Amino acid sequence: MFAITTRLSRVERALSGYCILNFDIEEGDDTEFQMISYRSSTGSELDYQLLPYAVPPTHFLKFINGYYKDVVMKTFEKCSNMPIFQGKLTKFVKNKYEFEECQIPVDGLPNHMLPGYYRLITFIHGKAEVTIVVEVEISSKYY
Repeated sequence: MFAITTRLSRVERALSGYCILNFDIEEGDDTEFQMISYRSSTGSELDYQLLPYAVPPTHFLKFINGYYKDVVMKTFEKCSNMPIFQGKLTKFVKNKYEFEECQIPVDGLPNHMLPGYYRLITFIHGKAEVTIVVEVEISSKYY
């Protein structure tokens, strides 16, 4: 996996990169998805505290058919080759998934987030063990 952030404007950022999946993920296999989140007011490693926003361990396709489909899929439709589907996805096929200036939607996120540093850690377990760490800084927006 390779990812970079792109500065679109003074305050907007986007994600570009790719992820190579070398195997299919199907119903009934052991591929799980989990995400936990932390917040720090200072950015210091000693200051991060666990937040209640999480995705408990669940089958990868359950995550894709739920949160991804409901919140993120429309965003990736315009900037990636991630699956776009109606109904239920029963197989996530091996592929090189590419992202070009994808912006994360705010729909589905908490309505109010305190300024500070946020760390989202995603774990994918199964045929491969993957950990993805995303760190963002939220600051007050002044007009």
